[in-house]
Amino acid sequence: MVMQNILENLLSPQAREVYGLIGKGKSLTAKEIGKVLKIFPNAVYRETKKLESLGLITKTGNYPVRFSLKNSSEALGFLNTLIRQSFSNSQLTTENSLKLGFIENRKELLALTNKDTKTVKESLNIIVSGHEVPADTILTQKQAVDRGVRVRMLIQDLSASSRESIRAWQKIGIEIRYLKYLQARIFVFDRKIVYFTSYSEIKNHEAIGMRFEYEPYARLMSELFEQKWLESKAV
Repeated sequence: MVMQNILENLLSPQAREVYGLIGKGKSLTAKEIGKVLKIFPNAVYRETKKLESLGLITKTGNYPVRFSLKNSSEALGFLNTLIRQSFSNSQLTTENSLKLGFIENRKELLALTNKDTKTVKESLNIIVSGHEVPADTILTQKQAVDRGVRVRMLIQDLSASSRESIRAWQKIGIEIRYLKYLQARIFVFDRKIVYFTSYSEIKNHEAIGMRFEYEPYARLMSELFEQKWLESKAV
């Protein structure tokens, strides 16, 4: 239930779209957000209420209310407290203290995951689109496999454009299976570090989300991956 609440309240696809639009640099009204995203104002208010409760955005004015991003230090501090409370039954130590970081786009996601892939020791579990990635990403994944790391990947797109990427991953030793559209990109490194970002079939080059370095959460996400792996299909 804890994991379900975090995914629903922190990372719902529509909330991420609203957050991403507000994050483009200026305050917006619900009407302006709704017009761009093609959703009704009441849906905008529902998602902004979630984002505001998480400390990610703030509102100003009365009629109309305008929404804008909180600065990143305020947001990170709030989320730190939120997730610590969510895992109140876990004993926090120096070894498993929570570290959070925001990810604003796919390019940043690739750069950060490449860095963590270079140091992963045992397992790397990935849920991604299946679209082509840069050569340096393929290389770091191959090097991980060569070190004895078990790398498994669930992909959400079996279109013709993904077939070449699938063959390239399989060739370097990555285990590949197909997963029905999950609306998220997830990376779990050694059951210690988790990336959770947006994924849209339409806006597939966007990736708004977070990096969690926190073992209790990483273990929960590992369990989610194992569940999805069992539900997936061979390619």
